[in-house]
Amino acid sequence: HDASTFIEQSLKLNKNEDTLCDKALILERMGMIEESNVIYMEILGKNPKKAIVLNNLGYNYRRQLRLRESLGLFTKAIEADPKYPTPIINKANVLKELGMCDDALIFVNKQIVRDSTLVLQKTKIDILIEALDLQEAFKINEQMIQLNQNDSDLLNNRGVIFEQNSRHQHREKYLELAFKAFVHTKQMDPKYILATSNQVVCLINT
Repeated sequence: HDASTFIEQSLKLNKNEDTLCDKALILERMGMIEESNVIYMEILGKNPKKAIVLNNLGYNYRRQLRLRESLGLFTKAIEADPKYPTPIINKANVLKELGMCDDALIFVNKQIVRDSTLVLQKTKIDILIEALDLQEAFKINEQMIQLNQNDSDLLNNRGVIFEQNSRHQHREKYLELAFKAFVHTKQMDPKYILATSNQVVCLINT
């Protein structure tokens, strides 16, 4: 409430796009998504190519499971600012969530050719896991671990890939490998909660 009051006071003094955007973000974080959307739409009415607003509205729509609409907004955000990385990742994730894994991979691969970042590589691994291309996912994930040995997401991915493999072949062997991978992730990063929940899943399935 203090933050919201501060923004309201700022708006009285200077109702510019950045202050409005700040207010929309605060509302979003308070769970007031529709109210946040109204402000983003107001900004876009005056400046339809403001990339950060297109992305933020797209993110809100994604939270509301309005995936097709969010996809269009992320695409517009990328067109408005091709070097802005957030809508690129968001678009890839929405394509994955729509079940369009082939399109997501084509899109991510094009972006990687332009500028290969760790976040893009992680996104590609996530898509490959979703598409059950576990061999390719494992290969890229291991390559990334060689370059980023303490990265919690990559270490956890190793376990996720093993766990997925256990559903298709050599159940006990891959569950054991998955459990060990999650234990290692937790040892490297005790605050990485996802590894703990994944350990529990392995124990339930054993």
